[in-house]
Amino acid sequence: MIGPGRHLLTHRSLLGMGAVVLGILRRPMTVSGLWDRLRSDWGGTLGAPITYGSFTLVVDFLYLVGAVELRDGVVRRTVP
Repeated sequence: MIGPGRHLLTHRSLLGMGAVVLGILRRPMTVSGLWDRLRSDWGGTLGAPITYGSFTLVVDFLYLVGAVELRDGVVRRTVP
C-alpha cells in the first residue's frame, strides 16, 4: 500500500498520492482546502475518485515522514 506493486497502481499508492498532494501544496492550505483541491485535480487527471479515508492516510503518511506539518490549522510543506 505504501509503494506501487503488482496489484497496486502508482497513483493509488501512498507514495504516488503523496506526490500529488505535495504538488498541490505549493502554498500553505487548510485541510478542507487541500481536500477540495485534491478532489478537483484528482478527478480531472486520473479519473478514479479518491476517498476521504485515502486522503487522511496520505496526509498522515506525509506527516510521519516529515514532509508536511500542521500549524495553526494550516498544512505546510516542510521540504522545498
